[in-house]
Amino acid sequence: MKRIGQEPKGSPWKSKKLCSAPGKTSRRLCWARMFRSRSIRFCDLPQKFSEPPVKGNVLVLGYPYDQALVVDRSREGDTMVHKQAAKSDGFRGEVVTTRRLLSGFDAERHFLVKFYPSSPGGKPQGYSGAGVWRTDTSETASGVWSADPLLTGIETHGYADSGLLRVVRSSSVRLFLEEAIPES
Repeated sequence: MKRIGQEPKGSPWKSKKLCSAPGKTSRRLCWARMFRSRSIRFCDLPQKFSEPPVKGNVLVLGYPYDQALVVDRSREGDTMVHKQAAKSDGFRGEVVTTRRLLSGFDAERHFLVKFYPSSPGGKPQGYSGAGVWRTDTSETASGVWSADPLLTGIETHGYADSGLLRVVRSSSVRLFLEEAIPES
């Protein structure tokens, strides 16, 4: 999915009136209106998404906050501005289940991944919004090995006390995109 073109004046991306009403229904309508804007076009959705493996692991790629580097500091009036460079990182996380009650977790829409930092002391902040990929491998007709990553979800929340990450299932992501993006 990609945005193409410049935002015209009065663009829904900048309009406070369009997205000012609170609530889930209003937020969903707001997104739908933004997606229907003439200045935004989307590529076709992939045909293949994946559900998380019942046993196994997934690849999470993101920009962990604790690995960001300050590249410039300046003062603007009374405000100190710190410009940071984000460093991408990833980890393989085990798909897990739990009987614990976790805030906001719905097993029909989400699954859980155990966070394994790639460096000692690493924290999960900054992975929110990251793609979570199932990386089953396959061989092509010519016998050459290739990775065949499939989007299995999007990481949205970390539970600090348990080291678990909440991931929105790809089926929920696809449903949202199909409802929000008009057919070409």
